[in-house]
Amino acid sequence: MRVVTLILLVLVCGARGQVLMHQDFEAGVPGTSRSGWQHTWGQKDDDLLIISNVQAASGEQALLLNRAHNTAQWGAQKSLPAIDKGWLFLSVAFRVEGKGDRAHFGVELRNGNKRALALSFRFGRVSVATKLPAIPTERAGGGLGLFAEDRWYRVCLWLPSRALPKADGRARLERRTGDGWAAVGQDVRVACDLARKASPLAMLCLSPGRTGFRLYLDDLLCEKKSSPTSRTTKTE
Repeated sequence: MRVVTLILLVLVCGARGQVLMHQDFEAGVPGTSRSGWQHTWGQKDDDLLIISNVQAASGEQALLLNRAHNTAQWGAQKSLPAIDKGWLFLSVAFRVEGKGDRAHFGVELRNGNKRALALSFRFGRVSVATKLPAIPTERAGGGLGLFAEDRWYRVCLWLPSRALPKADGRARLERRTGDGWAAVGQDVRVACDLARKASPLAMLCLSPGRTGFRLYLDDLLCEKKSSPTSRTTKTE
C-alpha cells in the first residue's frame, strides 16, 4: 500500500507541473479595480471590472465584470508567462449571472498585437478558434460545449512550446461538480503558437450591444508541464 501511495503521489505531482502564475484575487481589496487586468481599448463607461467577494471558484474572492447598461465594445488585458520547452497549461474559471444565455464576450490569447487563439462565450456556448500556421486560411478549433447561468465552469488549454513545433494543442470545457471538475464535452484540437512566442497576453473582450449580465473570473493558472496531462477525473 505504501509503494502504491508513493507512486500515486509522484504521478499527481508530475501532472501538476511548475506553477508560473496563479491569480486567485485573494490579495485584492473587494470593490477596487487593482486586479492586474488593464483596460486598454474601447469605451468602458459604467462597466465595472473589480475585485468581488460575492462569488468565487475557490477561496473567497474573484474578478467581477458587471455589465449593466453599457453597450460599447472594449477590452482589458493581462500579461502571461512564456516558456521555452515543454507544454503550457492555462486554465481559468468563469461564472455568468443574469441573462447568461444572452451574454456575449470573448477571451483572446495574443502574441503582442497578433491574435493566436480566440475563446468565444456566446449565448450559452463556448467555442475556440485558431489559425493553423502551415495553412493560414484553414482554422482549427470548434465548439467546447454549453454553459448555464449561475454555475462555475473552467476552460483548460494545453499549448506546445517552441521546442515542439509539430505538436498541436488541445482545449476543453469543464464544469465544477461536488468532487472537482468534470469535462463537459470532448477535447478540441487547436493549433496555437502562443507558447512559442515571447510576451504573450490574455485579453478580455466585450462585444457590442450585449448588456445585463455579470461575469466572474477566478483561478487564472499557468503551469509549465513536461506533457499535456489532465487533472480532470471524470466526464459527464
